[in-house]
Amino acid sequence: MLREQVHKLQDAIDSNKKFARAYLFLAKAYCDLNENYEEAIDHAKKGLKLDSEADSAPLGHYILADIYNRLGRHEDYSSELQKGKLLEKKIKSLKK
Repeated sequence: MLREQVHKLQDAIDSNKKFARAYLFLAKAYCDLNENYEEAIDHAKKGLKLDSEADSAPLGHYILADIYNRLGRHEDYSSELQKGKLLEKKIKSLKK
């Protein structure tokens, strides 16, 4: 089922190279499959680059944090976790 989602997300990206959330969800799918971590990092960064201020941007940082944690890259993990928290707080304050 998760592999099907990977294919669907890849198709979505092929159809629209600027679909930021598809890149983020593809990165998460690879992370959940415990494979292609470097590719997952690239996808998460691409999603963030496409829409760094979107409501989904904190998710991109949390996905990167998860991947870095799994890879034992603890400084990168902490940095991305902090970025996600700060951005989430900023987005919430703008919605008030």
